[in-house]
Amino acid sequence: MKYTNLQEIIYPSNNIDILLTNDLYFRINNDLAVQDNDEKKITLFKGGNLTTDTYFNSLSVGIWKKYTNIDTVYLKIKAKGKFKFKFMLHRLNKEHVILFSKVLEIENELIIPLRFWKKISEGMLYFSLVSLTDSEFYSANYLTADTPINDVKLGIVVTHFNRKDYVLPAMKRIQNELVNDIRYKSNIELIVVDNSQNITEDESEGATIIPNLNLGGAGGFTRGLLYLKDNNFTNCLFMDDDASCEVESIRRTFALQQFTDVNKFAIAGALLRELESYRMFEKGARFTGICEPLKSNLDMRNIHDLLEAEEEEKIDYGGWWFFSFKISEIENYAFPFFVRGDDSLFSLMNNFDICTMNGIACWGDDFGFKHGVMQNYLDTRYHLVHGIQFLDYSPKNILKRNFLYFLNQLMGYNYSSAKAINLAFEHVLEGPEFWKKNMDMSNIFPILGQISKDEKLEKLDVSELDCSYGTAGESFFRKFVRKITLNGNILPSFLYKNKILFHEKSFGCDSRVIFRYKKVLYYYSPKKMGYIVEYNQKSFFRELIKNLELSIKFYRNFHKIKKQYKDELPHLTSENFWREVYSNKGDKK
Repeated sequence: MKYTNLQEIIYPSNNIDILLTNDLYFRINNDLAVQDNDEKKITLFKGGNLTTDTYFNSLSVGIWKKYTNIDTVYLKIKAKGKFKFKFMLHRLNKEHVILFSKVLEIENELIIPLRFWKKISEGMLYFSLVSLTDSEFYSANYLTADTPINDVKLGIVVTHFNRKDYVLPAMKRIQNELVNDIRYKSNIELIVVDNSQNITEDESEGATIIPNLNLGGAGGFTRGLLYLKDNNFTNCLFMDDDASCEVESIRRTFALQQFTDVNKFAIAGALLRELESYRMFEKGARFTGICEPLKSNLDMRNIHDLLEAEEEEKIDYGGWWFFSFKISEIENYAFPFFVRGDDSLFSLMNNFDICTMNGIACWGDDFGFKHGVMQNYLDTRYHLVHGIQFLDYSPKNILKRNFLYFLNQLMGYNYSSAKAINLAFEHVLEGPEFWKKNMDMSNIFPILGQISKDEKLEKLDVSELDCSYGTAGESFFRKFVRKITLNGNILPSFLYKNKILFHEKSFGCDSRVIFRYKKVLYYYSPKKMGYIVEYNQKSFFRELIKNLELSIKFYRNFHKIKKQYKDELPHLTSENFWREVYSNKGDKK
């Protein structure tokens, strides 16, 4: 039977130029199967087995059923040999199902209709090949005969600042594997908003480069969004310049947008850990006064974890390392945070119906590694602003969350971070005018640069340091003493251990293990980098008193501050505001 007018919806990937575990793509019995990335094929000897119940090559039935109107699905498989072929379905906490089983002899290409498609509603659909002869497998992709209900013109907006080592290879990969593909050439374009203004025409790879003022991610992504709106794009995809992306993720995003009729539909790409390519960091997130990543730490090689990752939860926002939406449905643009908090508030204010899916993802550095003085400043600003202007929180609730966040840095001797948190608190208390005057942070960067020297990561050889390794367990008496002495900060210095405590670098500290150590080494083992901080009672009380003074001021003026932000929020997140920003700074709209 001949099939015509079939359109690709999922193209299972054979290889990628990012080094990853094969179990994210195919499962093969290695003694009887060999994957050759150069030749883009998998050789299966007699008895060799290949399955696609993997992160990138399975089909998420529930997501496609919920968000699209697709009624017909086919599998096109390219291979050579004789196989025992099966379609199977994994479901969480339910029986494994065989949907189709047949011996197939394939000379080059075969299209198989999924006649069972209308009968299934959930689970992870995949196929299995057992080779009955020495055979070769080349590729497979899922197709539909249905007509798309949306004419999608997708603009991929990447905001760049001085990370050419990351962005140039990404641009080349996206242009070669996607934008220049005849199937997408007239429907997908890559736009790089160059906040550092250092990408040359020769380096552009055919992408549109927009030299831009450095107004951070908020300004860069908004500049790209305005460009898309002015040039009749229907959909936008935000992507970070330092996030490595599987191009297939963009293809699936495009297909979902073609076939969805869901209002306020948005797609949030997951973030996988770059150092463990199979480890989930976040698959959508909630904002409950703090950011809570969903599905964190799941292993995407594990079938149970793959199914767990697809279990739907309420998603408040998606990170801008990969976030796509329909441009006409935008009611509010980014708040001028510079970076951090712009993505979460954007989703919250636009009330998106956010979809995530296995197979739509990026890889990135650990946030714990990147977290420092600057990030503590930025995070404090946006958490306070979110609490004031968007979430219906009492001043006590907001202050409690902020104080606990501040206290964690203080207890860990990260006095520079504590100082940065207080600085952020002061700036938020200045009201909406602060954000208008400091959109480029040019007056703030020198201050943060000066105070961040004590917490600057550098290469360290732990073997040359006499480190102690504390334990988190403690007796009731120890805990009582630690609490009443403010984690030891009112104890005389002679009661402190004159040793260096080893502490893994992350977002904060475990104050239990730090108790009574004079020095702490914060160390990020994967990159052998760290810094050492030292207990200082004077610094502790100086920043503590400052924070308490700011908290009292915030509490007394809360209703006034809240009204100021509420009144200004519509303007600061409007299209007109951002067009005025670029117009007033002499830049093209």
